[in-house]
Amino acid sequence: MSVSAIFSTFAAIGAGKESCAAKQPVSRADANQLTQTMILHTLTGTVVAGNRIGRQWGFPTANIPVAADDDLRDGVYAATVTVEGQTYGAMVNVGSRPTVVEAGARLAEAHLFGFAGDLYGRVITIVLRHFLRPERRFESREALRRQIDEDRRQVLACLAAEEDAGRP
Repeated sequence: MSVSAIFSTFAAIGAGKESCAAKQPVSRADANQLTQTMILHTLTGTVVAGNRIGRQWGFPTANIPVAADDDLRDGVYAATVTVEGQTYGAMVNVGSRPTVVEAGARLAEAHLFGFAGDLYGRVITIVLRHFLRPERRFESREALRRQIDEDRRQVLACLAAEEDAGRP
């Protein structure tokens, strides 16, 4: 399914697009990283195995390591991910996954909308476009799963609004 088809499908079910109106800076040190093209940060890396919890919940992720000293703000983003020339809308969490592991390595976990397949060992490029919320520890895995459902709705609304504005 193409990125446009994902956006059109979401728009057809009546999603609001106001959730991306307030942008927050992606850098802890420099609020000037917001650009007119709405590219906040780009990450490229080889997909590594994770805990597979997202897969159990219907949100499989492609995980790439993020350097501990990278100034990127931990949290949830609307993004696009390119795999071998094909681009997908995506929901991305950057951080150490405090609800799932006690002291986890810092990862970018990308759920690609409309992608089916295995990405382990493949190089992907993640373009972070909208910051939604900071990463946090939830009281339970079930509370995290409910929040992921809400994040998905917000990410799809952000990407649909961007598509409507004529941005790729």
